Amino acid sequence: MTTDDARPAAAVVAADAAPAAPGPDDRSPYGGVVTRGVALLIDAALLAVISSFITGALGLILSLFTDLDTTDTPAIIGALGSWALLVTGYFTLCWSAGGQTLGMRLMGLRVRRASKDEAPGLLRALLRFFAMSATGPLLVSVLVILFHPRRRGLHDLIAGTVVVYTDDDPA
Repeated sequence: MTTDDARPAAAVVAADAAPAAPGPDDRSPYGGVVTRGVALLIDAALLAVISSFITGALGLILSLFTDLDTTDTPAIIGALGSWALLVTGYFTLCWSAGGQTLGMRLMGLRVRRASKDEAPGLLRALLRFFAMSATGPLLVSVLVILFHPRRRGLHDLIAGTVVVYTDDDPA
């Protein structure tokens, strides 16, 4: 076997048989653990800022008209309840309306129904949120994402959703 260059024939055959380097079109369409984690951190930071402003404003207003004691049990329960409502509302409404939170949008991700290319809807998004809240601290969903062929977490399996990369991702 002769070639136009000075490489031995075995090197030419080996080079031709080598798989091509993965390109931008070769990535999985499903969102991975790191990308999803970064999106969640962005959302957590956003919620912390929003919560700080709301808490500060309400604290200021209440201190003008009442004798506010922030160490009272009702005040603590009210603050925790407000935080839970804010977080639940943010994720549920963002997922059900367009399939994306701000963090997911910045990371080029969206959540959709596993069976159709549409946003999960309000009840499915709420189920996904509660399932994520229950399994997230145990890191069970992370392990499931690592080994599931469609990178679905336990909360995704429970809610019938999947996280995919968008076509207009910033990467």
